[in-house]
Amino acid sequence: MSQWLKNKFISVLKHKQQSRNSGEILQCIDLCGVYQNHLVIKGWCTDDSNNTISISILTEDSKTLSLIAGRNEQRPDVIEHLGLMDKELLLGFCHIYNVAEDFGELTVCFRNEKSNVSVPLDFNCSKDLDDQIRVVCETFGVSFCNMAGEENIDVYSRLQEQEQEQEQAVINPIRHYIEEAGSYKGKIALIRGWCLDIESHKNVQVVSSQTGISTKIIKYFQIDRPDVANCFDAGDKACPYGFLLLLDITKLSNDPIELCFSNEEHKVVIPLLLDKELSKQHLENNLTDGKLLTVSESKAFLLEQLGATYLAELQSEIVDVQQVQTKMHIDSGLSLDNGCFIRGWLDDSRSEIEMIRITDGNVLSVNILPSLTRNIRLDVNDAFPHLTSAFKAGFFCYSEVKDYSAPLYALVIEKSGKVVKLPLELGEVISDEVLATQQVLAQIDPYASDLFDIYEKHVAPSLLGIWKARTTLPSREETSVTLFGNQVAKPTCSVIVPLYGRFDFVLHQLAQFELDDDFKDVELIYVIDDPRIDQATKAMCDDISKLYNVSFKLVSCGRNLGFAGANNLGVKYASSDHLLLLNSDVLPSESGWLRRLLTAYKSTNNIGALGVKLVFEDESIQHIGMDFSQSREFGGLWLNNHPYKGLPENLVPQIGLEPVATVTAACLLVERAKFQEISGFDTQYILGDFEDSDLCLKLLDAGYDNYILGTEKLYHLERLSQSLVQQGDWKFKLTLFNGWQHTKRWDHLIRSLEA
Repeated sequence: MSQWLKNKFISVLKHKQQSRNSGEILQCIDLCGVYQNHLVIKGWCTDDSNNTISISILTEDSKTLSLIAGRNEQRPDVIEHLGLMDKELLLGFCHIYNVAEDFGELTVCFRNEKSNVSVPLDFNCSKDLDDQIRVVCETFGVSFCNMAGEENIDVYSRLQEQEQEQEQAVINPIRHYIEEAGSYKGKIALIRGWCLDIESHKNVQVVSSQTGISTKIIKYFQIDRPDVANCFDAGDKACPYGFLLLLDITKLSNDPIELCFSNEEHKVVIPLLLDKELSKQHLENNLTDGKLLTVSESKAFLLEQLGATYLAELQSEIVDVQQVQTKMHIDSGLSLDNGCFIRGWLDDSRSEIEMIRITDGNVLSVNILPSLTRNIRLDVNDAFPHLTSAFKAGFFCYSEVKDYSAPLYALVIEKSGKVVKLPLELGEVISDEVLATQQVLAQIDPYASDLFDIYEKHVAPSLLGIWKARTTLPSREETSVTLFGNQVAKPTCSVIVPLYGRFDFVLHQLAQFELDDDFKDVELIYVIDDPRIDQATKAMCDDISKLYNVSFKLVSCGRNLGFAGANNLGVKYASSDHLLLLNSDVLPSESGWLRRLLTAYKSTNNIGALGVKLVFEDESIQHIGMDFSQSREFGGLWLNNHPYKGLPENLVPQIGLEPVATVTAACLLVERAKFQEISGFDTQYILGDFEDSDLCLKLLDAGYDNYILGTEKLYHLERLSQSLVQQGDWKFKLTLFNGWQHTKRWDHLIRSLEA
């Protein structure tokens, strides 16, 4: 370092120690000279807050010189001697101005938001200085005519052409300057500068392209630049002449981009090479400079745009949860195929959290903070005295994280900028889907005003993920089919009976079917839908097949498919053109019923589904067709309604074959081709609600009509066949959820039916 520069540093540091004014500018001119009508000025400047400092050259009559080219530069020597912590600061500058005319004495003006400094320029002339200036200009791609008048580069010719255009009064009034340009990890480019129309002072738009194709703009910030307004005597000092442009460069080549500055009347296009690599800190500093974003907002924004690339560098900033004001705890959670469900509590009473994302370090969820469903947790409120009894500390949430690898954790960014990592201990949904379902529904308030929104965002993706195995039928290799008795060659009907929980009803049904000659031509298929009863059912069937002269098949796949899935599986192994879907707890009242059902079905035009009258063992009505009632209590859900249910049969009007909206699948006859046309039962209804009405509405939607045959009566020991897991609050909530799915799909059709 030269003795001159050392003395300059000593002077600046002494001035800095004596300074008491916030924002006071420190500056130094290292090089200043004119060569062939070009003024080159090189130096550095800073203030105590690292604010943006504008630099302009003023003439004796306060006019601003036209800037030809400029850039900011790193000055590690200055940073070191000033004792600055941020090593990425660009304190240096190098500018080239056009001085074709004699402007007299020139002054360089440094401005920030709080102060300004004006320094007269002192020109020196020497061969060494000329050489230094030439070298500086050539780094910008600007060359000069040599002494013989030969042209060296097109850029200078372009400058001469611009001067000629100015003489002809064809002047482009758009002025611009790029203060910063570079890229980060080949993913995002940052361009910072200013632009304005010095004639109209109208807004100037900035766009970019490469090889004629527009580049994707991630974010465009407009920045107030009163320094620019002052330099060009712009009337509107508050006009945002500054800009910060962020581009997606993942699909760009290494060639320069074109930056276009334009308004309604003028346009300027310049090439720009994004060859400078920006650091994470430099990227964050640019976003927070000028209060564009807060520190936490910048981290959240970059995480949103750059994902794992930025997260990898963010890991070094992670602090222990004890070092932040926010208190958060995950009580439990479920690991699902494309995300997770979590429950816990959160003390964010001071609104300190900027963002919460779920991640495995590579794939990130969206910010889940705005979508958390909150509820009161009295245990948490009691534990923290500053929380009121009404504060909603509890939360639950589903978060989508596609193609993640365990373990997942919650990444929390506070508004202070601190980053916290909370590991998630998630349970696996292996075989106990019911327990997992209870966990999801535990904190649901069925009377919440935003219940449907909660279903959509959290409950539906969680429950459908838990029961996902139902949506795919097992292959033939996964399924066993056992035939008891003789194969029926050409069955008049295939009867499908799912078995869940209790299997002893098979004995009672076979005892009744043996007395009915029609069942000699019927294909009877029992589907085991409960792995717990698989072996016992097979053993019982082996015994009773020797007692009753009724042929039947036993289909098993070793897992629970649910009512809809079990019926769909049974249909897969059916060979008749007609299907009777039957519950195992439905028993006939007399023989010949199935033959009469088939006769009525085949003789009715355009028929979809055909149901029968079902009664309880006390002869009261269980089912004689279904319609719908809309529940005001639960947000307008359409619920299945059974007219006359519970009334004695002799008090109910006698009906024959009549059209109805829907019928129960406890006993439902349908043509196999029509069943397959509508893709059978929908498996998204969980644990036996709304599948039958959904099937019937699909038939109506396909153009068919549904009927009830009131002259045929069967007994239905409703739900006794299921040996259900314990009833309770969660099962009621599940019914409402299934009702929501049903309403969401069929609201338009049900309204037309009920009109």
